[in-house]
Amino acid sequence: MNKTSLAFVHLSLAIGQTSLTFDQSSLAFVHLSSAFGQTSLTFDQTSSALVQSSLAFGQTSLALDQSSSTFGHLSSALDQSSSTFGHLSSAFGQTSSTFGHLSSAFN
Repeated sequence: MNKTSLAFVHLSLAIGQTSLTFDQSSLAFVHLSSAFGQTSLTFDQTSSALVQSSLAFGQTSLALDQSSSTFGHLSSALDQSSSTFGHLSSAFGQTSSTFGHLSSAFN
């Protein structure tokens, strides 16, 4: 009887140790899975940061393009104004010349 009960004690100890080993193994898998999840999250955050940086650079580039276009329009407007003043000056010159000819004709 004592040997039988001792055998049962050893068997239950063996089953308990096996159960503990399985628990530790499953806990290790949980930790490993959590580590992979955190690594994946870190990569996702890095990827998101790169995408946001790329968008910011794209918006900056677009703003610079728009500024360049605005300066181009301003330059064109100044050129047209300069051309208009040139035409006005020429018209005044011709008018002055016409008055000179008229004055000469009357004299």
